[in-house]
Amino acid sequence: MNKINNITENISVFKKIDANKTNVQDTKSFKDIFNTEMEKQGISSSDINNLNVVENVSGVDEVQKTATEKLNKFLEMLGDYSDKLNDENNTLKELEPIINTIKEDAEALNNIASTMPENNRLKDIITESVMFANQEHFRFNRGDYL
Repeated sequence: MNKINNITENISVFKKIDANKTNVQDTKSFKDIFNTEMEKQGISSSDINNLNVVENVSGVDEVQKTATEKLNKFLEMLGDYSDKLNDENNTLKELEPIINTIKEDAEALNNIASTMPENNRLKDIITESVMFANQEHFRFNRGDYL
């Protein structure tokens, strides 16, 4: 059974690894090395205590997450609208509440995008999607699909 599983060989390998670990001696602690490097850089512990701490970074992530989720739902709604618009069995009267909801959601997304920084790619995608939805709302109300 030992030959099949090579149990004795595996155990001897682990013994060698443990022996190597005990030969390594830790001469300095992390704290000592850290303090030495800090002194080399001319940084004192009071400098570290006076650093301005950025708080609520997770709030930015939450805005991105919320915007992404709302944009995803919005794009799905636009896709459903497009499918229903192409289906001859749907009347314009049935599509009107959908396009009105799209318009309302576009305004909500636009408000979220206005709080984002200018160089944000998600903001660009939201802006383009809102513009498309507004054009589609205008076309629908103008009567392009009669």
